[in-house]
Amino acid sequence: RNFFKDCNILLSENPKLDFAKLSSIFKQNQNSTISFKNIDPISHYFFSDENVSIGKNFTYGANLVIEKDVVIGNNVCIGHNVTIHKGVKIGSNIFIGSGTIIGSEGFGNVLDHNNNWVHMHHSGSVDIKDNVSIGANCTIDRGTFGNTIISKGVILDNQVHIAHNVSIGVNTAIAAKV
Repeated sequence: RNFFKDCNILLSENPKLDFAKLSSIFKQNQNSTISFKNIDPISHYFFSDENVSIGKNFTYGANLVIEKDVVIGNNVCIGHNVTIHKGVKIGSNIFIGSGTIIGSEGFGNVLDHNNNWVHMHHSGSVDIKDNVSIGANCTIDRGTFGNTIISKGVILDNQVHIAHNVSIGVNTAIAAKV
């Protein structure tokens, strides 16, 4: 059988490097300009004016930044100095501690033929299911193409890093500095 008759094939001596180079092209084609609208000058809560959805009973601390295409469910409490990057989905009954960053780019790099690092851009996002507690100063990286997933009932202690493309199972508990 000819499995590849309806497919395009790219042959490469270094697929990961070529993938990183292509990811840069995809990143350039995305609209990375984000305009923020300040809706609360006292607590410095900023959000993108592009397609942000926030549910009922939403509480937040000072210096919260929410980028475009973010969806936040009901009964969500977010601490001070939190950044939620574009495209993140946050379920209901969620606590996010101060200083947390959700949806930043992961550490995806590959050496080229000259021994120089080439960054692999991440176009996925983060999907946080219901009933999750995220401690202070946590970082959850966006997926490379798919999403990083935090399943229902997960609890993360302070200073936890979840790398790109990770999927944390239902009711998992992760202690500090993991």
